[in-house]
Amino acid sequence: MANDYGVVFNGRRVVHPGAYDATDAQGTTVVSAGSANIPILVGTADSGESGKVLWYNNATQVRNELKGGDLVTGAELMFSPSPEGGGGASVVGILVVNPTVRATKTVGGLVLTALEYGEGGNRIQSKLENGTMAGTKKLTNFRWDNEQIEVLDNLGAILNIQYVGASAYASAAVTVTTGNATKLEIKVGADLATSVVDVSLDLTTERFATIEDIVKHLNSLSGYVATFVDYSRNFDLPSSKLDAIAALDIKTSKTLLAVKGDIEIQSTKFSKMVSVAVTGVIANFDFNYLVGGLKGATPASWSSKFDIIKGYFSDLLVVLSDSEAIHAEALAHIQQMETRQQKQMLFTGGAIGDTVAQTKQRASALNSSRAVLAYPGIFHKSVGNGKKVLPSYMTAAMIAGRVCGVDASEPITFDYFNLIGLEKELLAGSPDIDELLASGVCTLEKVQNGAIRLVQGITTYMGPNNPIFREISVRRGADKVSGKVRKSMEDTFVGKKGLRATASAVETRAIDELEQSIKDGDITAYRNIVVRFVGSIVYVDYEVAPVEPINFVLITSHFVPDVSISNVVEDQQ
Repeated sequence: MANDYGVVFNGRRVVHPGAYDATDAQGTTVVSAGSANIPILVGTADSGESGKVLWYNNATQVRNELKGGDLVTGAELMFSPSPEGGGGASVVGILVVNPTVRATKTVGGLVLTALEYGEGGNRIQSKLENGTMAGTKKLTNFRWDNEQIEVLDNLGAILNIQYVGASAYASAAVTVTTGNATKLEIKVGADLATSVVDVSLDLTTERFATIEDIVKHLNSLSGYVATFVDYSRNFDLPSSKLDAIAALDIKTSKTLLAVKGDIEIQSTKFSKMVSVAVTGVIANFDFNYLVGGLKGATPASWSSKFDIIKGYFSDLLVVLSDSEAIHAEALAHIQQMETRQQKQMLFTGGAIGDTVAQTKQRASALNSSRAVLAYPGIFHKSVGNGKKVLPSYMTAAMIAGRVCGVDASEPITFDYFNLIGLEKELLAGSPDIDELLASGVCTLEKVQNGAIRLVQGITTYMGPNNPIFREISVRRGADKVSGKVRKSMEDTFVGKKGLRATASAVETRAIDELEQSIKDGDITAYRNIVVRFVGSIVYVDYEVAPVEPINFVLITSHFVPDVSISNVVEDQQ
């Protein structure tokens, strides 16, 4: 038998303690005719690690890492949607849906793996040879398409050590057990036969865990001088990575080696092409190409990718796909996130060549106050010198970028965009535009001076005329206000003793947040705050008036005979 733990609120049973909010928009329905602006962009790319959300602060970062594909173009549109440049997102999360694979090569006891995901890694070749210093190695990486080259020399040279004490003889030994250095021992005396242990360092202890620890300790002792071969490279190398040595004469300065460990740590620190793991006996090899780097095919379903997003806080989801099946998966994700108190809005669009009728059908399939469908396709100077048409899901990315550039409750109606042209010539006043708007399509138009602007920032919601559900800015503004009240209540009261929370205290907390929302321009007024205590449950109800955009200015010019106006003027004088 199912238990009845928790409480039923907003049509579902809530078990997890916390504050929860719902939006009642019945009071704003026209009877007659929360947010941090953090988007996640989902699509395909030539490179970039798939299966996790990658965060970027500008379009250059995206292009450098992802190399090409829809996500690069979409990100550029989001960062810079307006004519002057900028005016868009300040940060964008990116999820690569195609399973990118890095190129690799196993040779000479090394596993070389390209840092770049995708096919670009197949253009890298690597070579291992003896280093300039005795006993060391030199790794050379070369990328043929851009002639990038990097050389990591003297790999393995870690620290210099010298005995400067009075004894005639001094030698160092490093013991390696099951692949890890466990002891550094120094003997001094008249000769090898008479020498005794002067220094013994247990490398398995925290005290001597790094090369820096060894150097500091030896320099603190009388009779020893220890220096880094290169401090920036070697100070944090684990001492367990030292190579085995036996009776190394240190009356003159000698270099202790850690070839395996240094190859791995220096490739991690300094290589911009490959990472290296040592898995066998190290042996020199000539240039070998890395192989197996793949862009990966675009999956037919993105449902598992949307599941990844659930681990991140974001309020906008931009889907770069024209697949209606994927749009449906994205909408299901949006709806699920709302039940988790992680409210998001979906921005997407259709394919190149979509007609007005096809676009209306797409909008009808979504029909959600949390889903925005953009139209038509666009020409942007960053792609094909402005001569290549971009599908309308790129239009959606651009609109979403502009939404990120303004406050949640700020309308983007009549905002202009940094475009060369539209796939379909929708001139201001076209009957097609009215038809699209009436069907819940976020539509661009060309005005008389050739500029391109958004006709109205609307969702695909097709229920009763209600600005909460119809207008992007009102929908997001409502989320912002209710989310702020919810978080404030949760932080202040949940988990506290009930006797410390009075109806008056809860009401005061609500008033504080609503007053701030008025100051922020997210609501115009509030009233009727009602607080009820029922056991461990506190019910808070209130009414607010959202800030609505000005969509229409209705002007009537009344023309009358000149003489009548003249008479009026004379009378007023």
